[in-house]
Amino acid sequence: KSRGAAGKVSLDDVVHCYRLFIRSLLEITDNRRDGVVSHPPRSVTYDNQDPYFVVAADKGTAAFSDIANEIAEKEFDLWIGDAFASGGSQGYSHKKFGITARGAWEAALVHFRELGLDPEREPFTVVGIGDMSGDVFGNGLIISKHAKLLGAFDHRQIFVDPNPDCAISFEERKRLFELPRSSWSDYNKALISQGGGVFPRDSKSIPVTPEMRVALGIAATIESLTGQELIQAILRAPVDLLWNGGIGTYVKAPFEDHSHAADRANDDVRIDATELRARAVAEGGNLGFTQLGRTSYAEEGGHINTDAIDNSGGVDLSDHEVNLKILLSAPVRRGELTVEERTKLLLECVDEVCESVIARNRAQSTAISLIVEKSSSRLTYHGGYIRKLHREGAIDRRSDGLPDDETLARRATEGKGLYRPEAALLLAYAKMRAYNIMLRSSIADDPYLDGLLFRYFPSRIADKFSRDIAQHPLRAEIICTQVANILFERLDPTFLFRLSEELGVSKERVIRAFLAAYEFLRCAPLVAALERSEHPGNVRVVRVAYHRIASTLFRATRWLLQHHDTEKNIGAVVDYFAPGFQTLQAHVRETLSPADRQRHDTIYQRFVSGEISPEVAAHLTSFVFVVPLMEVIDIAEVENRGLLDVAKLYAYLSSELEIGKLLTKVEQPDLTDPQDVTAWRELFSQMRDVTGGILRAVVVERESVTVDAGAAFLADRVDAVARVRAITKEYDKRPLSLGALYTLCQRFEALQRPKQP
Repeated sequence: KSRGAAGKVSLDDVVHCYRLFIRSLLEITDNRRDGVVSHPPRSVTYDNQDPYFVVAADKGTAAFSDIANEIAEKEFDLWIGDAFASGGSQGYSHKKFGITARGAWEAALVHFRELGLDPEREPFTVVGIGDMSGDVFGNGLIISKHAKLLGAFDHRQIFVDPNPDCAISFEERKRLFELPRSSWSDYNKALISQGGGVFPRDSKSIPVTPEMRVALGIAATIESLTGQELIQAILRAPVDLLWNGGIGTYVKAPFEDHSHAADRANDDVRIDATELRARAVAEGGNLGFTQLGRTSYAEEGGHINTDAIDNSGGVDLSDHEVNLKILLSAPVRRGELTVEERTKLLLECVDEVCESVIARNRAQSTAISLIVEKSSSRLTYHGGYIRKLHREGAIDRRSDGLPDDETLARRATEGKGLYRPEAALLLAYAKMRAYNIMLRSSIADDPYLDGLLFRYFPSRIADKFSRDIAQHPLRAEIICTQVANILFERLDPTFLFRLSEELGVSKERVIRAFLAAYEFLRCAPLVAALERSEHPGNVRVVRVAYHRIASTLFRATRWLLQHHDTEKNIGAVVDYFAPGFQTLQAHVRETLSPADRQRHDTIYQRFVSGEISPEVAAHLTSFVFVVPLMEVIDIAEVENRGLLDVAKLYAYLSSELEIGKLLTKVEQPDLTDPQDVTAWRELFSQMRDVTGGILRAVVVERESVTVDAGAAFLADRVDAVARVRAITKEYDKRPLSLGALYTLCQRFEALQRPKQP
C-alpha cells in the first residue's frame, strides 16, 4: 500500500503486512485432523512432522492476536484453533494479569532475601527502564508500596524523583498505569520531590540539583547533563534495584564494544557493567544486558539472572493458555461447552494458573542460587559439562557467554565457581536436554506420571475433564516439561550426566530412579513448606535445607540405580519404599546409635532455630540417614523381618564397629578429580553393602533379629571385630586413604563369614 502524504505508515498498512506474514507462515505449516498429521498441499517436505505452531503475543503484536487467530481458524482450519495466538480477547492478557512483571518480581525477591532486604515491609530504592504504560515496567512498579523510584526513562522522557514519598508516589504511578497510553510527562509535577522533574530525552542541558546529585550519586564537579548523560547517571545510581521493563540494550561488558549489543539506537547511553552500582537487577524486559555484561556485573558482586529466567512468566502463561485451549477444544466440539463458556472457564481459573507460573519463576531463581552456592566445589563438573555441551554443538561457549578453560582454571585457583548468569544458562540447557531425552524415551508413558499431567491443569478443569486430559495431544510434552523442571530445580545441572557416566546406566534410568526417590521421600510437600517459611532472616538456613534435599535425592537415586530394579514402573519402586520410609521417619531417633542420635539432635535444632517448623525439621533431619534407612527397608523386605527390629540392629552394628564417623567422612570426600571421587564413592557403596551383608548374616545365623543377637554374632568373631576397629580408630581423626578403605572393606567381608566351629 502507498504511504500517506507525510510518508508515515498507517495502521491499515501494518495490519495488511501482518496478515500477509501470518498467512505465509501457515501456508507451510503442518496440520492435524482426527489425530493424523497432514502436510501443506502441493508441498515437498524433508523435515519431521511438526503440527504444533503458535505465535507469540509480544510487544507490537499482542493487539493482533485476534487477527492471527481469525486467519488460523477461518482460512486454514488449524487444529489448535484460537490457541494459535495467545493473549487475545478470548485468552489471558499478560498486561491485565501482570504475569511477566510478577514473575520478574519473584526473581527480585530472591535477590533481596540474599541481601537481607524485605521489600514487602520496608522501603527500597529503585531506578528503571520503561514507563508506567508498559506492561512489565508498569505492573512491576505497582507490586510493592515500598518502592522509592528515584529515576526512570523510556524512549521519550526521563523521570527523576530524588526523595519520593512511598505512599504518594505509589498512588501516582498506579494512576499513570491505569491511564491509557500515559507517559512520564503525565506525572503530576507537584508530587515530585524537590530537585526532580521530567525531562525530554533529547535535552541538551539539564541542571544537576543538589538532591539529584545525592540520589543518583553524581559527581560534585558536574553541574549539568545532557539527556543521554542523565540516563547514564540513572543507570549508574547507587540503588537497591535496577528494574528493566523496557526495550533496548543498555549494559555491556567493559571489554565489549557497542556492536556486541546490536542496538545502535542506544549506543549513546549504554554503560559498562562495572559502572553499575545497583545491588540487584530484575530483567523483565528482553536483552537489557549483553550476556557478558551480566557476567561482568555478577563478578563485581551484583545479583542478576538472565532475561530468559526473569521474564519467563509471560511465555509460561501463554503455554498454559495454549494447552488449556487445546484441552477444551474436545468438549467444545462435542457440544459440552460453548466457546463463550470455555472462555469464562479459562478466566475463572486464571488465579490458579498464574500462581503456578509465579511458583516456577520463584523456583528457577532459587535453583540458580543453589547452583552458585556450590559451584566452587563443583567447578570440575560444571566445566566438564560445559565442554561436553560445546563438543556436541549444543552451545557455543563464546557466543553464549560461558567461561573458557583458561577462565575456569583461574577460578578454580581463586576458589570461585560459576556466576548467576552462567548458572542460569547451564540450568536452561540441562532442562532442554533432559526434556529431549525423555521425549525420545518411554518415561511419559509411565502411568505414575499421570499425576504430574493432571496437576498441571487447574483443579476444577482436571476434575471435570479428566478423560480429555488423559488424551491430550501434548500429553508427553507436558509431562516431560514438568519432570525437567522438578529435576533441575532441585539438583545440580550436571546431575544427569554425572550419574549416567559414573554408573554406566542410561539417562532414562537415572530419571526414573530420581522420580521414585522424589516421591517416596515426599519432597514436594517439603519444598512447598520451606518456600512458605523462607524470609530474609532465615534464608541461609532454608538454603541449607534445600541443599540437604538435593544431596539426599542424589544419594537415594544413586543407591536405587546400584541396588534396585529401576526398570520397573516408577509406582512399583515408590510402593516398595514409601511405607517403610514413613515408618522409619516417625521412629528414626529411637533406632539410631548414641553417636548418630546426637548428630540427629544437633541438625534438628539447627533447622528449628532457623524458624523451620518442627515437622519439617524432623523430615529434613531424617534425610541425613537416607541410605541406611533404604538399606534397612530392603533387608527387612528381603528377609521378611520386622522393620524397626532391623533398624535397631543396623544401628547397633554401626555403633559397635565404630564406622558411623567414617561413613560421614566418605560421604563427601574433599576431592576434585572425578576419577578419585568415583573411586571413593564406589568404596563408600561397598562399605554400605558390606554393612548390610553383616546384618543379613546376623539375620541368617540368628532366629531373633535383636540387638542381643547382634552382640552374640560379634562375640563369636572377636578377632575380626578387633581388626575392623583397629582401622576405624586409626582413621577417626585423620583423612582416610584409598588403601585404608580397601582394607576396611576386606575386613568387613571377613566378618560375614560363617562362625568357625
